[in-house]
Amino acid sequence: MSFESIEAAIAVLTGERVKPKKRLCQLCDGQKAVGRYYLDPSESENHGWWRVCSDCAEMVSRVGAEVQYYKYSTPQNKVVIDNPDCEHQWTKWSLVGEVDKKRDLVFDWMRCEKCSCYGKRFRLGQIKMEDLCMEIDLSCSR
Repeated sequence: MSFESIEAAIAVLTGERVKPKKRLCQLCDGQKAVGRYYLDPSESENHGWWRVCSDCAEMVSRVGAEVQYYKYSTPQNKVVIDNPDCEHQWTKWSLVGEVDKKRDLVFDWMRCEKCSCYGKRFRLGQIKMEDLCMEIDLSCSR
C-alpha cells in the first residue's frame, strides 16, 4: 500500500476529509488531467464529469466520448493552420504587448484581414507570424 492510501484510510476512519489532489486523472490516478468528459446517467451508474489525462483522453475519445480540453492544455494532435493560398495582410489586434510564458518574450497579437487567423509578432518588422491560430482569448494571459 502506498502512503497516500494509508493516509486516506486513516482519514476515513477518523472522519476527516482529505482534499483530493487537484487535476489528477480520475481513470488512471497517475498523470495530470488535461480535460474532462461527461457520462450520462443512462450510460453508466458512475455518471458525471470525469477528469482524464492525455493517454486516457485518447482512449475515451476512441470509444465515442467527447473530451473537453482545459484552456491551457492542448490535445495530442494539434491542428496546424497553414493556408498557402492566403497572402496575409497583418494588422495589430491587441492593445498592449503580452508575455509568452514559454519563450519569456513580449509579443503582439496580429490578425490577418483576409483569412481572419491570428499570429504572434515578437519584433517590429516581422513578416512571418508565429503560433498561428483561428481563435484567441485575449484574457488568457492576464
